[in-house]
Amino acid sequence: EWRCIGVRGPDAASVDLSDVDAAVTAAVDWRGLPGVDLLGPAVEPPASLPVAHDVAVHNVRIEQGWPTMGHELDESVIPGEAGQWLVDTSVSFTKGCYTGQELVARIDSRGNNTPRRLRGLVLGANVLPPVGAEIVVDGEVRGQLISVGESLDLRAPVALGLVHRSVDVPATAVVRWSGGDGAPGGEAPAQVRDLPLSQEPRSPEPLAG
Repeated sequence: EWRCIGVRGPDAASVDLSDVDAAVTAAVDWRGLPGVDLLGPAVEPPASLPVAHDVAVHNVRIEQGWPTMGHELDESVIPGEAGQWLVDTSVSFTKGCYTGQELVARIDSRGNNTPRRLRGLVLGANVLPPVGAEIVVDGEVRGQLISVGESLDLRAPVALGLVHRSVDVPATAVVRWSGGDGAPGGEAPAQVRDLPLSQEPRSPEPLAG
């Protein structure tokens, strides 16, 4: 059994890893946010770095528009819907057969014009809507939220959602949800944006998580 420790931040590449017992050290890039993944049976975070809580990692992932299995990626999502960048960095068109190869190749050959696209949302109210809340643009439901969090950089709730390709970004939207078990629903204004959401330079201090 192996563990994976992720180091993320603009200065991640300069972190001293001499005290880390990693079998594999791999550079990664969360769409502009550099990092290093450390893998091994007994790998521990670098002693020089603070360890980020899972919630903080989740929030940064949303800001950067980094999809994960079980959230933005599952059996109902075409890889191209998460973005052409994902296809370019993770899909091979020269290997032998794999599950879904035909669909992926066909969409790529037609310009990757998928019905939905992964977008970021910045909410204009201090409320965290539930996953599954509707994204309403011009009075019509155009998508739903998949991941919800809070951005310290933007000082606002943020989310990822699959939005219909007819919605040009940036776009004004309303996020709407119904309550469960008799609880009242709600709605909040939002802006649909391209990803990553956080375009400003981050704090240079790397974090491990």
